[in-house]
Order: sequence, then structure tokens, then C-alpha cells
Amino acid sequence: MHGFHFKGRLSNTINPPVIFDTIEKINDRYFSIIIMDTLNKVNQMHNIKVAGLTTIKGNEMEFYYDLKIKDTSIKVKEFINNSLRLMRTIRLSNGT
Repeated sequence: MHGFHFKGRLSNTINPPVIFDTIEKINDRYFSIIIMDTLNKVNQMHNIKVAGLTTIKGNEMEFYYDLKIKDTSIKVKEFINNSLRLMRTIRLSNGT
């Protein structure tokens, strides 16, 4: 699942470059987590995406957070940390 998620993000040229990827167990469910960040040097805009993917009965569920900001990297790090913290609160059942 993680390899598929990672390659899918890389093949989409609209997505910013991947700066971090991992697999994390959140409440008995494995999530493929990818963080992407790019800086547009013309207008100094950061485009940050945090995406988490898991499956339930063969169906993919993706959660993502996007931020476009013209500010310091401190806010970028804060956004990434907050996104990961929110992702860790996700609770899913098997639909039974």
C-alpha cells in the first residue's frame, strides 16, 4: 500500500516534491503518510500537503491537509505537526 501511495504521488506532476514518507500505526490501522512541500520562488509561496492513506475491506481512504502560505518556515513546521496530530486522532471501524 505504501509503495503504491508513494509512487502515485510521484507520478502526479501537480503534487509538490515528497520531503518525508513513513508508515504509522494509528489505532490498530496502518497509514501510509506522505508530506510534500515546495516553495514557489517567484511569489515566495509554500505549498504543503500532508496525506495519509489506509484501507478498509480493500477500499482506500485518504485523508489530506493542504496549506498555501506566504510566511516563515516556522508556520510550515507547525502546520505539518498539527496535521500529523490530527491524523493520529482518526478512528475507523470495519463497518460491522
